[in-house]
Amino acid sequence: MARPIKKGIDYFNLDVDFLRDIKVRKIMRACGNQSIAVLICLLCNIYQDEGYYMTWDADMRFLVADDIGAKESAVQDVVLKASEVGFFDAEMFKQEKILTSKRIQENYKLASRQKKDSSILNQYRLPQVSNADNGVSNAGNGVNSADNPHSISEQSKSNNNKKIKPNRVILVTASSKSLPNRFGQSIQKSVTFKRLITRIMQPRLRELA
Repeated sequence: MARPIKKGIDYFNLDVDFLRDIKVRKIMRACGNQSIAVLICLLCNIYQDEGYYMTWDADMRFLVADDIGAKESAVQDVVLKASEVGFFDAEMFKQEKILTSKRIQENYKLASRQKKDSSILNQYRLPQVSNADNGVSNAGNGVNSADNPHSISEQSKSNNNKKIKPNRVILVTASSKSLPNRFGQSIQKSVTFKRLITRIMQPRLRELA
C-alpha cells in the first residue's frame, strides 16, 4: 500500500516584526493581547493540517479556545476581525468558510517544493497565487526529506553561503503534540506554547508600559 502523501508542513515563517503589522495591531486593539495567541494557534493549525487553509467550524473554534484557555466567543471575535482587516481572505471566509490568505498560500508553495504535488485546490486558490508545481529535484537541494519540506537546519548545511533574511524566524509546528488538530486526539495543555506567546509579547508589552 502506497504511503499517503503528507498535506501539511513542519515549519513556517513568522516575521520578527509580526506585532508591528498594521493588520495585527488592529486585531490587538479590537480583541486584546490574547488575540496574538489565537492568531498563532490558527496559523499552526493551518500549516500543520492542510498546509494552506483551514475549515472554520464549531469544532475548530472549540479546539483553539481549549488549547489557549480562551472563551470560544473571544476566538470567534478574533477570526471575524482578522477576516475584516485582511489577515485572512474575507471572500474565502464568507463563501467557503475557510481561513487562508495570499501569504499563507505562498508560504505553503515555498515550503512544499519537495512534494510530488504541491498544488492548491482551484476553489481555494487565490488569484494572485500560482498553482504551478515548482518541480525542484532533490539533487543539489538542501532539503533531503519530503516529510520535512522546510527544514532550515538541513538547508543551512548545503547553502551556508546564502544569508537568511534577518526579519524572519522559524517556528516548529507539526511536531508539537500540544497543538490542537481536527482528529480528536488527546491534547496536552501547552506550557511551551504559552511561553512562546509570552516571549513574542514581551517587547510589545514593554513598549506599552
